Amino acid sequence: YEACAFTQWLTAEMGDFKVYRLPNEKEWQAAAAGISGREYPWGDQWDKNNCNSDENKLEKTSPVGIFRKGDTPEGVSDLGGNVWEWTLSDYHSKKVLEDFTFDEAVQRLFDEKKWEEYFSKLHEKFRQLPVLRGGSWYIGALYCLCACRFINHPSSRSYSVGFRCARI
Repeated sequence: YEACAFTQWLTAEMGDFKVYRLPNEKEWQAAAAGISGREYPWGDQWDKNNCNSDENKLEKTSPVGIFRKGDTPEGVSDLGGNVWEWTLSDYHSKKVLEDFTFDEAVQRLFDEKKWEEYFSKLHEKFRQLPVLRGGSWYIGALYCLCACRFINHPSSRSYSVGFRCARI
C-alpha cells in the first residue's frame, strides 16, 4: 500500500505532467527480459557476480547499480536480485489494478502470527495479491530468472521487498 501511495505523492510533487506508478507485470517483464526474451536481465547465463543474490552472501540489500555487469543491455539496473519488486498486477487473475483492496481477514491472521492459515489464505484464487518480480538477496539464482513470479500480501513489510517507479 505504501509503494502505491508513494507513487501518487511523487506524481503530485513532481508537477511535470507525468504519472508515476508501479509497473505492471508485463511492463516489468519487458524491461527485464527485453524483446529477445532473456533468461536473466543481463542475458541467458547465470553469473553470481551479476546481482545481489544468496550466492554472494551479502545478506542485505545493496545500493542500486553496484552490480553493473547485471544491467540489462538497455541500461536498467537491479532487475535480478537485491529486492523483490511490487507490481500493479494481481497474482491470481493477472489483471492490472490501480491499487489493492485492503483484506482485513488476511491482515488479522498476519497480525496474530497464524502463519499456516495466513499462507493458506494467500493462495485462495479470489484474493487480490500483487505479483512480486526480480528475486532478492536472500534467495538463489532460480528466483532471479526474468520469468519468476512470487506473491506477498500488500501490507507486508519485508527487508527483501522494494519497488521501482514507472513514469508515463
